[in-house]
Amino acid sequence: MTRTFLVVGCGSIGTRHLVNLRRLRAGRLLAADVNDDRRAAACKASGATPVASLEDGLDESPDAVLVCTPPVDHVATGLKALRYGAHLFVEKPLSHDVGQARRLVAAARRRRRILRVGYNLRLEPGLLRLAKLLADGRLGQPVAAVAEFGQYLPEWRPTRDYRSVYTARRALGGGILLDASHEIDAVRHLLGQPARVYARLQRAPHLKADAEGIADLVLGYRHGLSANLHLDFVQHGYERRLKVVGTRGTALWDFGKRTLAVRAPLPAKERVTRLPADPNAMYLEEMRDFLACLSGADGRIPDGADALDTLRVVAAAQRSARAGREVRV
Repeated sequence: MTRTFLVVGCGSIGTRHLVNLRRLRAGRLLAADVNDDRRAAACKASGATPVASLEDGLDESPDAVLVCTPPVDHVATGLKALRYGAHLFVEKPLSHDVGQARRLVAAARRRRRILRVGYNLRLEPGLLRLAKLLADGRLGQPVAAVAEFGQYLPEWRPTRDYRSVYTARRALGGGILLDASHEIDAVRHLLGQPARVYARLQRAPHLKADAEGIADLVLGYRHGLSANLHLDFVQHGYERRLKVVGTRGTALWDFGKRTLAVRAPLPAKERVTRLPADPNAMYLEEMRDFLACLSGADGRIPDGADALDTLRVVAAAQRSARAGREVRV
């Protein structure tokens, strides 16, 4: 049986998914985007068939819809796709709003449709190794974690005016907290759901972005563990790192350097693992995982309920920043 996939939103991530689905020989590919040039470029890169609108694409009875639009449109697009009987892959974050996200998760469950969310770091080789270290008890009991993501927003997509990209625009569900919620999801996946959040959010007025460009969070856990996260789109260069400190050792994942370093108590030496250099590998694995879900496998990328818990942490951070105090998740 040949499956049909409709990708809605042909920006960088939508195009990447189309190309990877073609590489995996997933089936028939359709591409929809409100921008004619963007849709045409995605179809040229992937061999997909263009459709003029979401509704025209849904009339083709796709087996699955990949929602790659700005976050503010995720739920409305997903609900339409569910009404047509399609399974869903929604790019992160699940939504810009917890209440709307709950509606989508409930609708997918009610209609017995698959809903997966694009937190691709779940399939990054270094973080997979780190998860196994924790599961095997190699680091002992986690007592602290530090995560950082930063990159200068104008350098994210050099061919586009960054001020038009959703990340810079609050009305589209932008801001570094939502766009870099990969780090929140990764910490949650490795260490569990935090009980409390304290956050400070700052604008980046020199970039003329109306959404926050800097976010600092402290996630608190009931058993004493705390995780510190720094996210920004103002620093020059690229940083993406996660350190987990345990009672028996410390692990440091560095995505930019493509390494995972494990440090045990002295006199043991640091052990550094070199990670695969191709950044597309985890995106390709993400699509492979989604295809497996469609065939009945459990899958490793988060489902709707799991991604909703990440969004709850984001919402708690927003409440904390407004109130100037720690809040419950």
